[in-house]
Amino acid sequence: PLDTTYEWQKKFKTLRSGLVHGILGWYTFTLSDEHSFTTRPPLQLSPQIWSQWFFPLETPISVIADEEINLKLGLSLNKNIEEPVWRWTVESENQKTTQTSFESLLLSKEKLPSRTTATN
Repeated sequence: PLDTTYEWQKKFKTLRSGLVHGILGWYTFTLSDEHSFTTRPPLQLSPQIWSQWFFPLETPISVIADEEINLKLGLSLNKNIEEPVWRWTVESENQKTTQTSFESLLLSKEKLPSRTTATN
């Protein structure tokens, strides 16, 4: 099982009608009042180490101008999986989609989370 370590939720208003194909984000690290750095565009840091994040949607969501969109983003860790697993849900007034980065991880059989099989 994957334990959610962090979870964020944010509501947005759309600027115009169209299709949402994914969510693009960045982050800012604030070390002190005088020292911080960000991955906000345009990227001023080394792209080999720092980058923005894109969370694609398998099926785009249709939205209209000024519609409220709800984004839920979760980060899960598991001792058997070296990579963190991201989960994102995008919900409009009429549509909802949830995806996970687990589906794109390349894992050996030994690294898969164990499952209990019921026997009769």
